[in-house]
Amino acid sequence: EKLDNLNACTIATIAGDSFVAIAGQTVFTLGAAPINAFALEVSLDGAICRYADDYSVVGTTLTFSAPLVAGDTVECRRFTA
Repeated sequence: EKLDNLNACTIATIAGDSFVAIAGQTVFTLGAAPINAFALEVSLDGAICRYADDYSVVGTTLTFSAPLVAGDTVECRRFTA
């Protein structure tokens, strides 16, 4: 739904990060910053998360809106220039 935000950008890299949460964890550090907040796909235990509802991203800091459960798996695909 937000792909129109990527149209003006040149995507040079698609990279990923994987994390396993500890109990109560909300903050994760990405390997690099995405082009913008909409150039990041985040899934939690296989379910796609929604930007602003489920998580936020500023630079390389990914923050979930609610604490995660120990063992939750976070997968990220980020688009960088």
